[in-house]
Amino acid sequence: MDGLSAGTPDGSGDIPLTGVGVADGRVTVKDASGSTVGTATVDGSGNWSVMIPSGTVPPLSTIQSVGGVESIPVQFN
Repeated sequence: MDGLSAGTPDGSGDIPLTGVGVADGRVTVKDASGSTVGTATVDGSGNWSVMIPSGTVPPLSTIQSVGGVESIPVQFN
């Protein structure tokens, strides 16, 4: 996974987290306690986006699963 980027919070304080991965892969985002806070499917161009709920405690870990094989978690603060 590459290109992790956090955007501007929306009106409710949720923050978009975007990145690039393997097309058709599944991305899971977990908070500091290991709880899942978002999931996304990587599109055909390799892009994905997840809305991180307001109040989520960093650091975040992103993991991509492709064909049942999980990537090493990537940490994002």
